[in-house]
Amino acid sequence: MNHICCRGARPCAPTAWSIYLKIAVSFVLVRFWRAASYAGRLRHRGLETALTYPIFIGFLGSGFDWRDRLVPSCLFIDPELAHVGLTETEAQQQGYAIHVAKVDASAVPRAKTLGQTDGLLKAIVDTDTGRILGCSLLCHEAGEVISTVQMVMQAQMTYTVLRDGILTYPTMTEGLNILFSKL
Repeated sequence: MNHICCRGARPCAPTAWSIYLKIAVSFVLVRFWRAASYAGRLRHRGLETALTYPIFIGFLGSGFDWRDRLVPSCLFIDPELAHVGLTETEAQQQGYAIHVAKVDASAVPRAKTLGQTDGLLKAIVDTDTGRILGCSLLCHEAGEVISTVQMVMQAQMTYTVLRDGILTYPTMTEGLNILFSKL
C-alpha cells in the first residue's frame, strides 16, 4: 500500500514516522470524539494519552506517565470554575500539613473594574515546603489564571513567587498576589 509522502503528492513506501503519525492521529481522533462530551480534564488526558501512546510502544524511546502530570481543568460557567492539583480534602488524606488561603473575587481590582465580583479564590500550600499543592478558582477568567498557578507548581517553586511577584495591573492574575498574601 502506498502513502502520500510529505515531500509532495507522489506515493512512497511507509516509514516509521508515517506509521507513528497514522497511529497518533487516529488515536487523537478516537479519544477526542469519545471525550468531547466530558469535562475538561478528560479531554486533556485523552489528548495527552494519544500524544504519548507512541512513546509507550517504543517509537520515541522511554516515556513518561501522564498520571504524574498536573492537568488543569476549567468549567466554563459564569463565573468560570478552574482547578489544578489537590483539593483540601485530598491533601489532608495524603498526610500533608497544609495552609489554606481564601479570598473573595471582589478583592481583585480587575474584578471590580469589570463588575465581575462574584466568586472565590482558594489555594492549598504545604506548610513544610511552601509548595502549592492545589488551587481552585471560581472567578472571571479563572481558566486563564489557573495556568499561572500550574506553571509555578510544575516548576516546584514556592507560593512566595506568586505572593511577591510583580504581576500585570489590573488583571485577574494579580489576584494571585492577594490570595497568597493571606498565608
